[in-house]
Amino acid sequence: MTISARPGNGTVRYDLRLFATSRSNCLLIGPDALVDDALTALQPFFRHVPVFLDGRHLLELPSSSRAATFVVRHVGELNMSQQKALSSWIESAPSRVQVVSTSAGPIWPAVEGRPFLASLYYRLNTMTISLGVAH
Repeated sequence: MTISARPGNGTVRYDLRLFATSRSNCLLIGPDALVDDALTALQPFFRHVPVFLDGRHLLELPSSSRAATFVVRHVGELNMSQQKALSSWIESAPSRVQVVSTSAGPIWPAVEGRPFLASLYYRLNTMTISLGVAH
């Protein structure tokens, strides 16, 4: 599912209700300023208080079964070992774990070019919110 939001307009209320009820993994695509605004707007709908991660923390992800919402910034910039670690962790994480990831631009071209794992893309891309970028 893809939700497009024009700068200044935000996402449609129906889309926020959908995100709030499904609590699915979400990929936010857009410039950092818009992504930061979207993260702030979406926080009340996260499953839990978010834990922010970047690439250097992905090799040390917790193995606990505790429920959590993880925000992975700039997921398109992860190297292959970081992608594999995140993919493996998501696969073994309990269903109470939500992953919200961000990217400055579309990730699909990297999936087609093979520097980004397709399996990770599909796990992160349950719901996509594009903020002021072309698809």
